[in-house]
Amino acid sequence: MNITLIGAGNMGSGFVKQLSAAGHQVRIVARDQAKAQALASAHPGVKAVSAADALGDSQVVIVATAYPDAVPALQALGSLQGRGS
Repeated sequence: MNITLIGAGNMGSGFVKQLSAAGHQVRIVARDQAKAQALASAHPGVKAVSAADALGDSQVVIVATAYPDAVPALQALGSLQGRGS
């Protein structure tokens, strides 16, 4: 499955570890691009991307940010129209 993950902190790192171990393709985007890149480099199938490129062909978007950061992080991705069921 193709997954976009927003956030490279403790929660995001845990998601990346488990999702990559399960064989999913993960795009990670974070406020700190260097942190996202370091996390991506440590796990197969994980790619750090900019917010503009984060959605791609992802079927799932996971928000792993602090509560006040969730809405701005999602808005930075652009339209989610047509991505849900």
